[in-house]
Amino acid sequence: VCVCVCFLIYFYSTVAALAAQLVSSSRTKQLNKGCESDKEVQSFGDKIIGSSHAVQAAVRECHNLILAGVLIDDFGDLNPNQVKKLVMSTQVNVLKLETTLQSEQEKLRALRRFVNDG
Repeated sequence: VCVCVCFLIYFYSTVAALAAQLVSSSRTKQLNKGCESDKEVQSFGDKIIGSSHAVQAAVRECHNLILAGVLIDDFGDLNPNQVKKLVMSTQVNVLKLETTLQSEQEKLRALRRFVNDG
């Protein structure tokens, strides 16, 4: 699993780098500054780079979830780096859940105010 994750992250990093190089080379070779096709190349390059970063983040998150799910019962098999990643991933998930909880609590307070005032 780890090899596949590393390969996917490397692959999408390469895709993002190639897209950035394409956009950069199109800027240096453009003859008509502000040309519509140059703007399209820039736009598509930005989309590719953004998408590849999103895929990388999703792959990392899936890898963390796999680690958490498989290794939750036996932490003895984890190396120190995996433990740190698991701790950080868990802390991030807790913060996300706390933020969502606070948001939902605020919605509930607003709804209660609306019901009590109405």
